[in-house]
Amino acid sequence: MTSISSKRKYFWPDPFFTITFFILVFWGLLILGSASSNFSNLKFGDSFFMFKKQILFGFLTGLIGFFITLKIPYKYYKKVAPLLLVGSIAILAMVFTPLGLKIKGSTRWVDLKLFSFQPSEVAKVLSIIYFAYWFSKKNIAEASFKEILPFFIILGTILTL
Repeated sequence: MTSISSKRKYFWPDPFFTITFFILVFWGLLILGSASSNFSNLKFGDSFFMFKKQILFGFLTGLIGFFITLKIPYKYYKKVAPLLLVGSIAILAMVFTPLGLKIKGSTRWVDLKLFSFQPSEVAKVLSIIYFAYWFSKKNIAEASFKEILPFFIILGTILTL
């Protein structure tokens, strides 16, 4: 007998989590709008410039990502977790290539001409997915240091980059 939930094409997250998430996003946007209004007015002639930019490039982009990830079954992440780790390390190393963008003396951004981004932000999410996969395969309570050492090596590599 097949359950109704297994026939769904996407899964809706926990309502408490979703409501809390959107309250935090709304609160953050409210604070941003309040804190940046004077700066936006002086620099751009529009008190809501930074607020509108964050809505367009932050909130809407995140909302699209939210709905896209709802369609991906969580078990799929187990299959691609090692690739996500490699991707995480690769994008962190991109700052050391000509794509690295130097701002105020520090190279922490990658400039892809169409848009720029901080690889560390992407690497955080990809690393969490990988480590969740890695720890799901291990019994940490009974693991020896030798069994946990790869975790520290991988984490150290990510943190160094």
